[in-house]
Amino acid sequence: MHAHYLRAVAVSAETVLVSASTGPGGRRAALHRARLDEEAAFERCTDGLPSWFGDNVDTGCLAAGDARLVVCGTEDGHVFRLGRRRRAMEPRGQGLPPITSVVLR
Repeated sequence: MHAHYLRAVAVSAETVLVSASTGPGGRRAALHRARLDEEAAFERCTDGLPSWFGDNVDTGCLAAGDARLVVCGTEDGHVFRLGRRRRAMEPRGQGLPPITSVVLR
């Protein structure tokens, strides 16, 4: 991982996702993923996401469901979603108030 200050964790099917940054201020924050059934290192999620998040992605702002469904919300009002068959995150909302939590049903 690019940094070791971790704030969120979510598990989706065979994948674990974590948010990491360089510290509590959220500098250089990003999402990373690793497969649970492999001993491979975490890889940074880049497809469809900004180069860096401006703030940390907190625990309540990262949610995962079955079949690789993942949603991430940010303090600057963006929502990203990883679809069931896609590898890239896609923007699902912007210009919203700060996202403080996301929930999947």
